[in-house]
Amino acid sequence: MTSKERVLATMNFQPVDRPAVMPLEGTAWICRRAGISYADQYEMADYGAADIVKGFEDMKSDVVFCGGSCWMAWAHAFGSEVDATTVGGPVNVGPAFDPEKGIPEMTDDEIRETLLNDYYIKAMLGQIKAVKAIVGDDKPIMSGHCGPFTGASVLAGTKKFVKYVGKNNPILPALLDFTSRVLGIYADLMKDAGTDILNVCDPMASGDMVALDTFKDLDLPAMETYLKYKPELPYLVHICGNAGERVEFIRDFGAAFFSVDSMVDMADMIRKCDHKMVMVGNINPAGVMLQGTPEDVYNETKKLLEMAKENGGGIIPSTGCELPAASPLENILAMVKAAEDMGAIG
Repeated sequence: MTSKERVLATMNFQPVDRPAVMPLEGTAWICRRAGISYADQYEMADYGAADIVKGFEDMKSDVVFCGGSCWMAWAHAFGSEVDATTVGGPVNVGPAFDPEKGIPEMTDDEIRETLLNDYYIKAMLGQIKAVKAIVGDDKPIMSGHCGPFTGASVLAGTKKFVKYVGKNNPILPALLDFTSRVLGIYADLMKDAGTDILNVCDPMASGDMVALDTFKDLDLPAMETYLKYKPELPYLVHICGNAGERVEFIRDFGAAFFSVDSMVDMADMIRKCDHKMVMVGNINPAGVMLQGTPEDVYNETKKLLEMAKENGGGIIPSTGCELPAASPLENILAMVKAAEDMGAIG
């Protein structure tokens, strides 16, 4: 099977020659290895596409990720200051506007045009197209953005957004609606560029950040709006930290994959998915992938794969959050070795 066939078969709970494996994201790892920043990558003629493809080939990942810098940098199109110059490091994004002074009133066409005219969006879409030209249909390309709840916190500024949520500020519905429309239209642009699977990261929706009632009252309606605009592509949702209480809601929204952190009980998640959604994760990023040995990673991966085999599939081993940029390659390859040793499932 090709990697793309393997991932799509896993998504549909069909037999595979071996389990699919991927780190979560991984472009920061690639940048660090090359000694460059995301900003440097976007200045290259191919937007860093050759380095990205080579990096995921070296990891033996079944998925190629694009645009680690743009999961929040889309906010630049609406006024955010963006710093993507740290080598292998995070992208710092400032607030775009003060919602109390007005939320942009824009038609869908105006949002699309604003995105298409932005430097970071142009670079992101160029990178996806260039990666697609190299990879073809051998591996699925996954690229994405933050979820609506996190996106609204980026536009407004995290501190201000948290205050809005705590006081149930009446400005929230309009802010979340605007953010959801923007992200859905942005996702459509990614599809046109060659994205196969959307990666929707929503750390602000974590149980460590907001109560379940807040998640249901604010985040879920925003997701409903996003899904009306999102193109017909399978999508992965990642929520950091304690996200276990969210699994059935994410499943019922029709997500193909749900990525969770190492503190989440994967056996419980797989039961609740009921063969309707594939779980991704949840190897401890820092404690095992970064600081552990290849044997540690192999053993953790094997535990996940044994659950998958008993369930007839349903898990793609990955890091519980973004792959740490300094992770040893030997540790990443240990995940693949465990999958190869497991062999066919289904």
